[in-house]
Amino acid sequence: MNNLKQEEEKSVPPYLVIMGPTASGKSALSMKLAEHYNGEIIACDSVQIYKDFNIGSAKPSQEDQVLIPHHMIDILRWHEEFDANQYAQKAKKTIEQIWLRKKLPILVVGTGLYYRALCRQNFHDLPSHKELRERLKTYSKQKLTTLLYEKDPKRAKMIHPNDHYRLARALEVFYITGKTFDQLAEQKTKNTFLPQFTIAIDISRKELHNRIEQRANQMIESGFEDEVKQLLKSGCLKSCKPMNTIGYQQLKDHCPKKPFSILTLQSILAATRQYAKRQTTWFKKMERDMTVSEHTTIDHIIKAIDTSNLIKIIYQK
Repeated sequence: MNNLKQEEEKSVPPYLVIMGPTASGKSALSMKLAEHYNGEIIACDSVQIYKDFNIGSAKPSQEDQVLIPHHMIDILRWHEEFDANQYAQKAKKTIEQIWLRKKLPILVVGTGLYYRALCRQNFHDLPSHKELRERLKTYSKQKLTTLLYEKDPKRAKMIHPNDHYRLARALEVFYITGKTFDQLAEQKTKNTFLPQFTIAIDISRKELHNRIEQRANQMIESGFEDEVKQLLKSGCLKSCKPMNTIGYQQLKDHCPKKPFSILTLQSILAATRQYAKRQTTWFKKMERDMTVSEHTTIDHIIKAIDTSNLIKIIYQK
């Protein structure tokens, strides 16, 4: 895959990555591979890290978590801030600890920014300015979106218009440096914590949309609306970061006074499809060792891994 320097190969524990858009089947594949290779799963997801945000984030079931150890989920309360750099530091330690236990670390990537921070050195050096950040917090999401499209349109297209935190952060970086997020990141970083084997899931648009619709219906049937009501009842603010993610954003607007309607479901579906499109665009730019579709069998995937350098390293340990 990547022509890493020998010293980098020695310092980075081998780990496997599964990346793909929402509802593409990452979790199911990770469970199969974890069972086959005696692995443990690390979530790379900006919503699953929050406690009690379960159904809407498609968090692994309790049964799956008992069967296979999962990491980087349920580590924060709703009011706690957490950025890509904090994720990268914790995820690196987690991957190292799993490898020391003689298990295979399997990273399941849904949030591209978290993954990029994990792979790159000095990503955490992106600047910040407390007073500017506080001022940007007072701006509406619409104002932040408009400003970001003026200053850094590429970054704006990658951020959901309801994600106040990331919109403000991207503007903060631009106002401090005069450069776009990508320009600054490319200057200050290099890839140093790369996986040994990467699988990218790329299924047809029709199949992906079918899966998105099926999963959204399952979430509603599983009590997604009640989950949002309980979060709000327990004191979770509508303005908090996880409550402004897809699904939670749409449901919080009608809870608890308005009854759930087909329009709410349609709004969730539309937002999820748009998000999946942005994810797909992002992941297409990422290096991978293998691309799988809805037609790829698990046996074919295992065969590809078995002939890779990852397996050679595992057997050497």
